[in-house]
Amino acid sequence: MRSRALFLYSRRVLLHFAAFTTRSSSSPRNPPEQLTAGGGSPLSALLQPPCGLKPDEHTLSKALKAAAEAFGSPDCGRRVVHGFVIKLGFQRFTILMTALVGLVIRNSGDLREAGALFDELTERDVVAWTSLIVGYAQRGHYQESLDLFRRMVSEKSAPNSYSYSGALSACSGLRLLSCGREIHARLLKVSSHEGIEPVLQNNLLHLYSRCQDLSSSKKLFDAMPDREIISWNQMISCYLECGLGEDSLNLFARMISCGLGPDRFTYATCVDACGYIASLRQGIQVHTRIVKDGIHSDLVVGNALVDMYARCGSVGAAKVVFDTLSSRDAVLWTFEQMLAMKIKPDEITFLAVLSACSHGGLVSRGWHYFRSMKEHHGVSANLEHYSCVVDLLCRSGYLDEALFLMKQILPNPSVSMWTTFLNSCRIHGNDGQIHGNLVALSNVLAAQSHWNETGGIRRRMKEENVKKEPGCSWVETRDGFHVFFAGCRSHPKMHEILQALHGLNF
Repeated sequence: MRSRALFLYSRRVLLHFAAFTTRSSSSPRNPPEQLTAGGGSPLSALLQPPCGLKPDEHTLSKALKAAAEAFGSPDCGRRVVHGFVIKLGFQRFTILMTALVGLVIRNSGDLREAGALFDELTERDVVAWTSLIVGYAQRGHYQESLDLFRRMVSEKSAPNSYSYSGALSACSGLRLLSCGREIHARLLKVSSHEGIEPVLQNNLLHLYSRCQDLSSSKKLFDAMPDREIISWNQMISCYLECGLGEDSLNLFARMISCGLGPDRFTYATCVDACGYIASLRQGIQVHTRIVKDGIHSDLVVGNALVDMYARCGSVGAAKVVFDTLSSRDAVLWTFEQMLAMKIKPDEITFLAVLSACSHGGLVSRGWHYFRSMKEHHGVSANLEHYSCVVDLLCRSGYLDEALFLMKQILPNPSVSMWTTFLNSCRIHGNDGQIHGNLVALSNVLAAQSHWNETGGIRRRMKEENVKKEPGCSWVETRDGFHVFFAGCRSHPKMHEILQALHGLNF
């Protein structure tokens, strides 16, 4: 009898909201005020629970969410429901308030309001924590997402797979390898005998790929019992992120041999790998498979093909592919529509816009968008945005400007930036720039402990007779200065020096 009464009460709430929504469609003025009428109104009486019964939070929460989403404007519906909750004093209901936090994040994206609602909760369950952690991460507020995850753990609330996924996404966005490893260790500790969930393994792969930690990526990938297409894509991308285009293509061939069908992201990455190593032959082979699978008209794949052919010096083929992309201006048009509708762009939006400008050769327009990021929209540029700008300048032959940006503006240009620059120097016939900056690329690779790639660059420098000024240091003693050069063993006391270093375990 009691459960029947509770069911009827929750059903009455939902039916009332449905009726109210119907009336609001013809007269939608001030719905929150209409709904939250005074305590003596028929509405208040209608929504009071049966005598002596406590409302069922789960059923009421579902009813209110359905009512909020029934409005033509989800955000308006959510505000109506919020007013209803406050008016009838339901803030004490944890499940109901948690549902409101989720509604705010999904419908309006107002993370400040969601955070305020979250702070009002007297008891926070894992759903409340996770809603805000994931909401922060999805909207690029990575530091806030990580801070909240740490707070959740410190308050002895056990994260679920969605909490971990949000935290790992935040680590990837910030490229915080050490923090990601801490979360990985925690996952290994709390996981069952079946191991870490596949979706979290893919999150970890993405993190290690973004941080260019090839060793951890390979170890994780090789240990996966069942690899999904997204796992293969992440690993192929990781090789490319680390400057190993050949290995990226070898893994693609291995994936094909396992009977897995590539998707558009697989093809786009493999085409990028062909362009990275400037292999026109392999690029044509991948393009043939793309046409065979019928996805050559895809915008992401098409842009990658244009880029690959341009990098390989086949301008004619690049133009043919470019002319077939009917929606090549769609990204920029959509961006302008966003601005006209007062929608605030984020860092991912600008990444797509700058990439579109790069592929379209729109130098002045791309530079305008890049400058407007911080000045007009408050979005700070990260390494990927700078990489797009370097690519934009290099494609159009502005090599001096690209070099100035890398050397004067950026403290630590990435390997991909230097590779893009050197490939453009070769395409534009500027061998002097190639020789002068092979040394810089060698130093960047060495600083990131990519010793195999550093060795390859050094061998190329030797083949092309590029001289690198050796490292030098000196020590002052009582009998004067002693100067040492890298690789030089001409010092008269070299034998004694090496013995002393050996004694110090060097």
